[in-house]
Amino acid sequence: MKYNVICKKVELSDARKEKMLGKIKKLDKFFDSDVECKILIAEQRNDVIIEITFVHKGFVFRAETQNKD
Repeated sequence: MKYNVICKKVELSDARKEKMLGKIKKLDKFFDSDVECKILIAEQRNDVIIEITFVHKGFVFRAETQNKD
Protein backbone atom coordinates (compact mmCIF):
# COMPACT_ATOMS: atom_id res chain seq x y z
CA MET A 1 0.00 0.00 0.00
CA LYS A 2 1.16 3.53 -0.73
CA TYR A 3 0.77 6.16 1.98
CA ASN A 4 0.33 9.87 1.34
CA VAL A 5 0.44 11.96 4.55
CA ILE A 6 -0.68 15.60 4.24
CA CYS A 7 -0.38 17.99 7.20
CA LYS A 8 -2.20 21.32 7.20
CA LYS A 9 -1.41 23.80 10.00
CA VAL A 10 -0.02 20.91 12.07
CA GLU A 11 3.54 19.74 12.63
CA LEU A 12 3.77 15.98 12.96
CA SER A 13 6.81 14.50 14.70
CA ASP A 14 8.49 11.44 13.23
CA ALA A 15 7.56 9.35 16.27
CA ARG A 16 3.86 10.18 15.97
CA LYS A 17 3.93 9.61 12.23
CA GLU A 18 5.51 6.16 12.66
CA LYS A 19 3.01 5.25 15.40
CA MET A 20 0.08 6.32 13.19
CA LEU A 21 1.41 4.46 10.14
CA GLY A 22 2.01 1.37 12.27
CA LYS A 23 -1.65 1.27 13.18
CA ILE A 24 -2.81 1.89 9.61
CA LYS A 25 -0.44 -0.75 8.20
CA LYS A 26 -2.51 -3.39 9.98
CA LEU A 27 -5.02 -2.92 7.12
CA ASP A 28 -2.46 -3.97 4.47
CA LYS A 29 -3.74 -7.56 4.51
CA PHE A 30 -7.13 -6.39 3.21
CA PHE A 31 -5.90 -4.29 0.27
CA ASP A 32 -3.68 -4.80 -2.80
CA SER A 33 -0.19 -3.35 -2.89
CA ASP A 34 -1.17 -0.69 -5.49
CA VAL A 35 -3.88 0.91 -3.30
CA GLU A 36 -3.21 4.48 -2.18
CA CYS A 37 -4.02 5.61 1.34
CA LYS A 38 -4.48 9.37 1.79
CA ILE A 39 -4.06 10.66 5.34
CA LEU A 40 -4.99 14.28 6.01
CA ILE A 41 -4.11 15.86 9.35
CA ALA A 42 -5.41 19.40 9.87
CA GLU A 43 -6.08 21.85 12.67
CA GLN A 44 -9.41 23.62 12.67
CA ARG A 45 -10.81 25.77 15.51
CA ASN A 46 -8.41 24.35 18.13
CA ASP A 47 -9.24 20.76 17.15
CA VAL A 48 -7.09 18.27 15.25
CA ILE A 49 -8.90 16.44 12.45
CA ILE A 50 -7.59 13.22 10.91
CA GLU A 51 -9.13 11.84 7.72
CA ILE A 52 -8.06 8.51 6.22
CA THR A 53 -9.25 7.59 2.72
CA PHE A 54 -8.74 4.42 0.65
CA VAL A 55 -10.00 3.83 -2.89
CA HIS A 56 -10.17 0.13 -3.73
CA LYS A 57 -11.98 -1.55 -6.64
CA GLY A 58 -14.30 1.41 -7.15
CA PHE A 59 -15.22 1.74 -3.48
CA VAL A 60 -14.18 4.63 -1.24
CA PHE A 61 -13.40 3.79 2.39
CA ARG A 62 -13.16 6.88 4.58
CA ALA A 63 -12.76 7.47 8.31
CA GLU A 64 -12.61 10.76 10.18
CA THR A 65 -12.01 11.70 13.77
CA GLN A 66 -11.75 15.02 15.59
CA ASN A 67 -10.17 15.71 18.98
CA LYS A 68 -8.45 18.46 20.94
CA ASP A 69 -5.00 16.77 20.91
